[in-house]
Amino acid sequence: SCCWHLLRYVNITDHAGWRLSNDEAVAQLEHGWEFLKLYAELAADALRHEQLAYRVRPKLHYLWHTFMEAYKTRLNPRRYDLFAAEDFIGRIKRLGAQCHRSSLSQRVCDRLRIFYAHRWYKAANYSG
Repeated sequence: SCCWHLLRYVNITDHAGWRLSNDEAVAQLEHGWEFLKLYAELAADALRHEQLAYRVRPKLHYLWHTFMEAYKTRLNPRRYDLFAAEDFIGRIKRLGAQCHRSSLSQRVCDRLRIFYAHRWYKAANYSG
């Protein structure tokens, strides 16, 4: 159920334009809120069983603010959110941490090209 609600939220925001309709705004809020409630229940249940299976992180709190802001303003968070950009910056940082500063820009570009070439090669040769 937790994953289903998150998937519904993502589908709503993916298929909506810059501004959410009233129905889309209500639906994204309902599915987002249900996702957070169920995730919190899973985390609490795991903690009761002394398992660290679900981490409650600040990004979950940020998601709540994202749902509420989208409901109030009708702006689609998928059109202005930077989650993917943050992940990309993190990847670039990890690549650059292994390079000397005099060759940093060239080496990061080289390593990024190798990373994507390897990914595309694996995808092209995947037979499953």
